[in-house]
Amino acid sequence: FTALTKDTTDQDTFTQEIRLVSKGDDALNWIAGVYYSKQEISSDDREYTPGLTEFWGDEIDNIEQDLEYIALTNATSKESALFGEVGYAFSDDFNITVGARFYRYDV
Repeated sequence: FTALTKDTTDQDTFTQEIRLVSKGDDALNWIAGVYYSKQEISSDDREYTPGLTEFWGDEIDNIEQDLEYIALTNATSKESALFGEVGYAFSDDFNITVGARFYRYDV
């Protein structure tokens, strides 16, 4: 059989990261920052089969002509984070670095 598929997707994304960084000319080096991202997606997917309405007859009311399948999706995801790292150089050959990231992800 022959079918026609119509897929429409709209996506909006915003992402921002801000970092503060030490100069790097000392034994102590650090980085601190924040991160935020938001993504919104909406889609409308439809499949049409010519003759489907004629096949089913009038048994199904209020259905778009020859529509076989429909999937509507709306989704939003958000992510935010705080992060940091501290390093100390005891000598040219030995340094220690510690870092952490705390985040939240909402769907």
